Amino acid sequence: MQETHTDILIIGAGPSGLALANQLERYGVRYRIIDQNKERSRYSKALVMHPRTLEMMDLLGLSESFLQAGTPYKEITFHYNEDLLAVLDFTNISVSADFPFVNVIPQSRTEEILESGLSPHRVEREMTLTGLEQKEGVVHASVRKANGEETITARYAVGCDGAHSTTRDLLQIPFTGESEEVNVMLADVKLAAPKNDISLTSSDRGLVFLAPFQGEYTRVIVIDYKKQGDDFPEEVTLADMEDSLAEIYPETLSLHDPYWISSFSASHRQASSYREGNVFLAGDAAHIHNPIGGQGMNVGIQDAMNLGWKLAYTVQHNLNETLLDSYHAERAPVAEEVIKKTSYLMKGMTIKSHYGIKARNQGMKWLLPNKKVQTKITENMAQLDVDYSFTKFAKSFRKFTNVKKVESGNRVPDVSFLTPAKEEKTLYSMLREEPFLYLIMAGRGDAPQYQEAVRNAVVAFNSRVGDMLKPLFITFDEVDDPREITDMNSELYMDLNEESNERLHVTPGDMVVIRPDAYVLLHTSITETDQLTKALVNYFGHSL
Repeated sequence: MQETHTDILIIGAGPSGLALANQLERYGVRYRIIDQNKERSRYSKALVMHPRTLEMMDLLGLSESFLQAGTPYKEITFHYNEDLLAVLDFTNISVSADFPFVNVIPQSRTEEILESGLSPHRVEREMTLTGLEQKEGVVHASVRKANGEETITARYAVGCDGAHSTTRDLLQIPFTGESEEVNVMLADVKLAAPKNDISLTSSDRGLVFLAPFQGEYTRVIVIDYKKQGDDFPEEVTLADMEDSLAEIYPETLSLHDPYWISSFSASHRQASSYREGNVFLAGDAAHIHNPIGGQGMNVGIQDAMNLGWKLAYTVQHNLNETLLDSYHAERAPVAEEVIKKTSYLMKGMTIKSHYGIKARNQGMKWLLPNKKVQTKITENMAQLDVDYSFTKFAKSFRKFTNVKKVESGNRVPDVSFLTPAKEEKTLYSMLREEPFLYLIMAGRGDAPQYQEAVRNAVVAFNSRVGDMLKPLFITFDEVDDPREITDMNSELYMDLNEESNERLHVTPGDMVVIRPDAYVLLHTSITETDQLTKALVNYFGHSL
C-alpha cells in the first residue's frame, strides 16, 4: 500500500473544501485535497452567495470572477397570491458593505471558480476515504482510489465531505437534529415568460421561490402542502412541478428545457463537535438546515475561512493547540443560530391556518417597510452581523486592553487608503497579498509618541510567536513624506475620507489588530502598548 505525507488533508472538494485549499495555497502550506467523485457536479445545488461571503472571496482575490459569473439582485420580493407583502432591499447595507446585494450563481460555477484559484490538478478525484486513525498527533487516512489503496498521513485533516460525511461517521461524532417534515421540489428550468427578480410567493396551498440565473434559467422551488408525506412523488417530474405551480402561483408559469429536477426533505442537524483530535469538520459535514435564506454554502465557506488561517499559522509557526480550539468555539454557535432562525422562518412561511396566515402577512406589511428593521434583516441574511465577540478567546483581551467601541471578534469591512504617492490601496488587498496580522495605528499630524513602544511590542511578539504581525500607520491628514509621520519602518497610508473612522470606528490614538479573515483581534488605545504583547501571546497560546 502506498504511503504519503502532507501537512493538511482536505476531504471533499465542494465549496468549503476548495475555499480552504485556496487559503492554504496562499500561505504556502503543504496540503492535499481529495474527492470521491469523478468530476465536479453539473448541478447548481446552492445558488446564492451573500455579501459577507463575497468579502471572503475578495480576500482570496476571486470576487471579480464571482461577480462576472453571477447575477446580482438588490431586492427580494414577498407576495401572498398577487398581494405584495414586502420588498427586502439590500441597498440598506451599502454604508457598511461593498457588495450590497445577493449574487446568484450556481454551485457548479462556484466550485469551478474556486478550483481555478488553485494550482493545476490540485484536486485529486476518485479518492474515497475508507478509514481514519490518529496516533501521537498524526492523522492516518486510508483512501481507496482507482488503481489501489493509499495511506495519507497528515498533521491535520478536515472533513468537508457533505451532509453524509464519511469523516464524521468515522469519528463517530453525533449529528443531532430532526426532520422539519417538509418535502421540497426544485428545478432549474427555462420559463416561457422569464422573470427578472427574486421572489417568494405564498398561498393557502404552498410556497413558490423563483430566482433567475445564468441568462435563461430560473431556479424554481416549490412546497406544495397537498404533496407531503406519502403523497409526495417518488421521483419529481416537470409535470409535478407545473401541477403544483398552477395551484399555488397566481399566474401561469410554463416550464421547459429542465436542466435539473430534484427534491429533498427539509431538516436541520449539527455535529456535536467540529473537532476530534487533529481532525476537523466544516460545511455540511458540520451542519445542515433548510434552504430559506440561502445560508448553507455561505456558512460552510466561512467555516473554511475561519479555520484556514489558524491551521496555516499553527503549522508554520509551531503554535500549540489553543488557537485551533477557537474554531469550534467561534463557528458552532453561528450555525446553531442559523438553524434556529431558518427553522423558525420555515414554520412561519408554511403556516396553514387562516388566522395564522393573516397575522403573518399583516406583520410583514407592518414591519418590513421600517428602515431599521430592513437593515437588521438584510445584515443578518448577508451574514454581516456574524461576530465572535461572545467567545472566551475574544473576552480574554478585555483583561489586557482598554476595550473600545469595536470589540475583539467584530467583522472588519474593507477600507480604502492612499499611499504618499496618492495610489489607492485597500485593507483587503493588504490581507490578500500578505496574510499577516495587521497592526493599525491611527494618528493625526505628528508621529505618535508611543511608536517606540509599539515597535518593541511588535518585535517582542514576533520573536516569541513568529513573524506574523505587521505594523501600519494610518493618518487622517495629507502628507508628502512618510518621514514626517513615522520612523518605525512601518508602511504609511492616508485616510483622507476617514473611512476607517466610519467603518472601523478607529479614531486618532487607536490601535487595532486585524485577523487574516477580516475580524478584529483587538481594538485598544495606543497607550496600551505595554499590554499588547501579553494579549497577543496569550491568545496564541505562548507564555512570556
